[in-house]
Amino acid sequence: TGLPAVNSYRKSKINGLAEMDWGAGDWNYEYTKEHHIILELPESMTSGNEYTLEINSSTNTDSTSVTFTYDIFNSRTEAIHTNLVGFYADSSIKAADLYMWMGDGGARDYTDFEGNTVYVYNVTTQQAIPVSTVTFGQTKATETDNRYMIQSDVWHADFTGFFTPGTYRIAIEGVGCSEDFEISEDIFFEPFKVYTQGFLY
Repeated sequence: TGLPAVNSYRKSKINGLAEMDWGAGDWNYEYTKEHHIILELPESMTSGNEYTLEINSSTNTDSTSVTFTYDIFNSRTEAIHTNLVGFYADSSIKAADLYMWMGDGGARDYTDFEGNTVYVYNVTTQQAIPVSTVTFGQTKATETDNRYMIQSDVWHADFTGFFTPGTYRIAIEGVGCSEDFEISEDIFFEPFKVYTQGFLY
């Protein structure tokens, strides 16, 4: 039999904005939001196991049952933050951040994940290489305009010293994996070209 979620949280973001007619001393705006539902489970999922999520039809969702395999090398998570432009294939610092703001659920605490293995996962060869462990980075701090932009403490997943060019993900034991990124000798060439042509044109 299935286990009910312990709790659910909602994170809402504006994902579209339209400037409409002028009125009352300012433009009228219309906007749309996207909502992320985050479930707190009664126990941790095990990598490699298959799970089925059953959703009550009263939520008016387009699907009431989703079956998936939890796999840290293929289960994406927005909690692992990398430079999606990529990284130089040299001795420069290479690291990802681990944190997640869960909307009305507050910041996710990853203290219990300190010491968990960090992998560099080669998307082409599907080889996972352990490179470090999760370490604590810093407590929540103000950023631009003295605001708490990410609203969370931050943990680090370091992979400095990994040089091989290719397409990769960062995977963390018990968490999941990042979006894909590249390691290359000329990783910033394309962004530099776009930036420069923006000035020219």
